[in-house]
This record gives sequence, structure tokens and C-alpha cells, in this order.
Amino acid sequence: MALIVFMPFHWASDMNPTFALARKLCNHGHRVHYLGIADTAERIRSQGFDFTPVFSRAFPEGALAKQYESEAQGKLYGVVEFMERFRATCEHLREGELERATRQLHPDLFLISSGTPWVGIAACKTGLPVICFSSTLISVEDSAVPPFASDSIPSDTLLSRFRVWLEWKKLFLRRRLFYRAWSISKELKALARDCG
Repeated sequence: MALIVFMPFHWASDMNPTFALARKLCNHGHRVHYLGIADTAERIRSQGFDFTPVFSRAFPEGALAKQYESEAQGKLYGVVEFMERFRATCEHLREGELERATRQLHPDLFLISSGTPWVGIAACKTGLPVICFSSTLISVEDSAVPPFASDSIPSDTLLSRFRVWLEWKKLFLRRRLFYRAWSISKELKALARDCG
């Protein structure tokens, strides 16, 4: 049977759904191993799964507790902090972090959170199959369905379709104007080139 390596994002909402799937896979004779930041080790091991820490320079043990403490004191985790960790994680990946972490495991498959596409990109260079999973609903532009954050209630009328279209345009404009600093597309393209 296969050895499957799970790499969820460190949020509980991303880890929790993987536990049920991992148990089902184990019940069907597969082996499961988790890779993640050190701060997730206890939670994953408490579910009965093997774990190997990764990205220790970007996320040293205690990094999440420190972040949460800062946020509780009103200092929000912002774009600067995110970009520092993101770039450090990409450096880990360029340096072969996944290969190092799985060298003794000999996995057959990676299951990686779609919340960390950079990990999925780098996992492809191992030559192993990679499946990305999402634990959140993804809002996709549709003239009949407004964005999740919208309070519009759609109907089958032309006016409703126009209002929904307008909601999508406002969403994309806000992203362009206010979230440009959060964009990682250049770094993702560079990582993809570096990983072949």
C-alpha cells in the first residue's frame, strides 16, 4: 500500500479535515505521515499520526504562540510579516526541504493544502504525484452567484445579474487597490522556474 504525506496549513480549519481522511486511508491499509511547522506537532501526534517538522527557520518552535500573543496585544500580523515568512519558506523549498524531510520515508504521494501553493509547486520537483486539497469554499465569479462577502440576494432577473456582476467588479477593484502588497505571484513564478 501507499505512504501518503499530508501537508496541511497550520490553521485548525485546514488540519482537522485531514485527520478524518488520514484515518480512512489508514483503515484501507495505507500509511500516513504529516509534515508541518513545529508548532503543529503536538496536535497532529495527539491524533495518532507520525510527524516531521519542516520550515524551522521560517517558523521556529513557538512562532505561532508569539504571533498570537502579539495579535492579542493589538499588533496585527501584516503583509511584512507574511512576506518574510513566505520568502523564508520558499528558500527552504529551494534548498530541498521536502526532499530532506522525506528522504527516509519514501512517500508515494503528497496531499498539500491549496492554501500553500508554493509547497505544491516545490513538491512537484520530487517527481511524486501531488494532490492539492482545499478546506474552504472558493468563490468563483459567476453572474448568478455573488461573492461570499456580498449581502446581495440573487434572483433570476436581468437586474439581479447586473447587481451580481457589479459586486464582482467591486471585489476585483478592491483587491487591485488594497491587496497589491499581498501579491505573491512574482515569487510563485520564480519558485516554479527554480523547481523546474
